[in-house]
Amino acid sequence: MSQNLIFYHGREKFKRNLYRSIIIVLVSAFMFWTSNYFQNMAFHLIDKMLDSKSDHSNPYSAVLRFINSNSINDINSNDLVNYRSVNVEIDGTVVSLQTRASTIKELLNELVIRHNLEIFEDELVDVKLSDQIVNNMTVKANKILTELITEEKVIAFETTKKTNNNMDFGIEKVSRDGKNGIEQSIFEVKIQANKEIGRSLVESKVVEKPVNKIIEYGTKKHISKSSNRISLRNIDIPNTSRAFSRGDISSCKCFHMTATAYSKNERGCSQTTATGHSLRQGIVAVDPRVIRLGTRVFVEGYGEAVALDTGRLIKGNRIDVSIDNLREAICWGVKKNVKVYILD
Repeated sequence: MSQNLIFYHGREKFKRNLYRSIIIVLVSAFMFWTSNYFQNMAFHLIDKMLDSKSDHSNPYSAVLRFINSNSINDINSNDLVNYRSVNVEIDGTVVSLQTRASTIKELLNELVIRHNLEIFEDELVDVKLSDQIVNNMTVKANKILTELITEEKVIAFETTKKTNNNMDFGIEKVSRDGKNGIEQSIFEVKIQANKEIGRSLVESKVVEKPVNKIIEYGTKKHISKSSNRISLRNIDIPNTSRAFSRGDISSCKCFHMTATAYSKNERGCSQTTATGHSLRQGIVAVDPRVIRLGTRVFVEGYGEAVALDTGRLIKGNRIDVSIDNLREAICWGVKKNVKVYILD
């Protein structure tokens, strides 16, 4: 008897557990299939409430008025079907939501109202405001960020020249070295998807002004010799064929120089010397820091001449002799260790 009673209670317990399991499965299935329906219904209720003319400063009163009204009776299955599932991807972060919006423009307005999320038209990727919303659609957007950057630019110094009446004609010297300045600019830069898409100038100012380079050049056209002053304009150009004996020049100061030649018949050659004389044979170009302009010289292999010209490449112990015949000037070439005697 006791064994039959135990068997009976065990069988009843098994039935209860089996029925409970079946009920749990059925309820779970029912909740799964009806979850979207109730979710859409909740969203629809919220939309109805927001659309109603309630006092938005007091959300509690808005809810009460909506419940007491007949608006809740207006809900039908067609309204619930109008909801669409949309994924909004912003800079790689995905937000899933239900929406009644039919276009991208309506969706953006809804994002501001419901989610306080603002997306602008130029931040959208591959869609337009007029595009239609479809179920399970993914809308991508890349936010536009702005930042301020500072850039510096070099302001190149300028070179100015000014006269020095106390310096011999043809001589130049740097009286002040130049220094570059710095200009600082602040830009507002727009960045989207880690790329710069535009910039605008906010402010620009010179933080360090450039210092111009000053070169002084001499204008003095007279050379002192003892107590006399000789005008460069009135110097007679000697005949280069004039001969000098060793005894005539043995006591003169002598330079060993590199000698080249140029001709007034050479293309591009100026017909006027640095001292204003017409270029001709018997004139040589020198560096005024070595041989003063107006000085009579004797150039070995050339003859007597007067230093009345200068040249851009004639620096230091270099001398350029003028030869009227272009062929002879070319044949002169470059001669080194040429003796140049100072006659006065």
